[in-house]
Amino acid sequence: MRLFSGRSKLARGLIAAGATVVVAIAGALVGAGVAYAAGTDYGIMSGTPTLWADTSNSQSSFTSVDSWTTVATQNVTPRLGGGITTARFTGQSKCVGNGADGWCSIRILFNNNEMDPVTGTNFVWQWQGDGWSAHAIERTYQASGSATIKVQAAVHGGATRLVLQDWSLVTEMVV
Repeated sequence: MRLFSGRSKLARGLIAAGATVVVAIAGALVGAGVAYAAGTDYGIMSGTPTLWADTSNSQSSFTSVDSWTTVATQNVTPRLGGGITTARFTGQSKCVGNGADGWCSIRILFNNNEMDPVTGTNFVWQWQGDGWSAHAIERTYQASGSATIKVQAAVHGGATRLVLQDWSLVTEMVV
């Protein structure tokens, strides 16, 4: 190898180490680009994301049978007009009830429109009687501009109460 001829062991070692670092950094950048490109189904995920986060450690109960009650509200204004919005809601919960087949539902709204996939009460956040456990829901919506994000809860089919605590709502908009 002509690059190494006439060089000391130290110089050859430094050249080899430098080349290894350059290859590793290039590989990481290419890998990050590939990982980012994998989430471009809408074709516009090229901008810098804007993030909002709200949390609560308090415990709240929701008892609206077959109707929705707002759990959390978040007002978001993107830096560059908006595009794709992703909202994630996680929390610890317990669904309580008397019936044989009750469940508790959660949905996320973007300006009072249910985010995708739209499933309504068909999304089972938790079955009654499961005891305390952690759950999550993530939804997306394609729209521009400022928005009000709402997380809502409802109980169905014999469930009488959803108890939530230690929740987090994180919303991300990408232009």
